[in-house]
Amino acid sequence: MSESASNLSIEYATSERGTHCFRCTGEIDIHTAPQLEQAIDQVLAKGAQRIAVDLEAVTYIASAGVGLFVGNVNELKERGGGLVIVYSRHADALEGQTAMSEGYDVLQVFTLLGLDGVVPVVRDFDAAEAALGS
Repeated sequence: MSESASNLSIEYATSERGTHCFRCTGEIDIHTAPQLEQAIDQVLAKGAQRIAVDLEAVTYIASAGVGLFVGNVNELKERGGGLVIVYSRHADALEGQTAMSEGYDVLQVFTLLGLDGVVPVVRDFDAAEAALGS
């Protein structure tokens, strides 16, 4: 499945271990967040329990996108699953390996809203599967 809205493209695949993986490119804002929400809702409707969303190529995220992640984290926890964000630049900074001074950090919005730590952040899809227990 590959979908795109005005400034967002979404690629989807299921890993061999059953993790539903989304790779987003572009902006997640009030106009494009519904497209990502629909893509995630499609796998949730089929019983998905483990979702990983790669935000490495996202250049902007608004509160509409943040709300989407927080809501899905809560729903998946109720199902005994989880959702993680794949964002190597942020994961490296958390481990003290690199500075976040270069470019836009999409996860800074989570921090500004007091939601950092609500959605786990990992370096890559392998780490996502480990974090999700798959």
